[in-house]
Amino acid sequence: MSRCRSCNSALTIPFLDYGNLPLPNCFIDMNTLVECEKYPLKLVYCPVCHLVQIDEHVTPKIVFNHHYKYFSSYSEELSINSKNFCEKICEELELSKRDRIIEIASNDGYQLKYFLMNNYENVLGIEPTKSTADVAIDLGIETRIEFFTHELGIELAGEETAKLIIANNVLAHVPDLNDFIMGIKSLLSADGTAVIKFQYLVDLIKNEYFDLIYHEHISYFSLFSVKNFYNNKNLFSIKSL
Repeated sequence: MSRCRSCNSALTIPFLDYGNLPLPNCFIDMNTLVECEKYPLKLVYCPVCHLVQIDEHVTPKIVFNHHYKYFSSYSEELSINSKNFCEKICEELELSKRDRIIEIASNDGYQLKYFLMNNYENVLGIEPTKSTADVAIDLGIETRIEFFTHELGIELAGEETAKLIIANNVLAHVPDLNDFIMGIKSLLSADGTAVIKFQYLVDLIKNEYFDLIYHEHISYFSLFSVKNFYNNKNLFSIKSL
């Protein structure tokens, strides 16, 4: 029996079953006609903490490999949003130019480049996919090419804690939620802020965004489930930016 990734309760309530599907961004060679490998895609609901999640996840190293095809900077709307976010958060937190700013799942540098452009010197990206991380490095963004874990958070905190940690649309991709959040908690300075963005389950259901349910997205958060999760780690508050 599967256990909840948040509270470790037994998962007994099926939510949605897509059967077996290929991974997203899986492209086949039309000359060889080799079929993509298929994996089960079934969602279940935790009756205790109310987190909706994939029953069996695909190993992250298979999904986020060195051929990973998603580059955040390709989205013009996301680039505009990232620029506006940089300006707003720097003003709101009154960040100094030497404050440590870290983005988890920094992709191709779509967000951190705006901090560099505004002369924030102490920025670091953490990104497991080499294809996207190499683009960020070419932009002059220091980037660690690896998955973020509690162990890595402790290691980086030993060098310098972060005044701002950004985790945009990555929490849903994480198999071990508790390890990930504890890594953020270890890395964050005592007066620091972590900005964690995630897809909203209610909107997904209400607007029938069925195409946002795929193997990369392991967890699907409501405000209730994510608030409960943060509270259990003594990390709170939820705030609209």
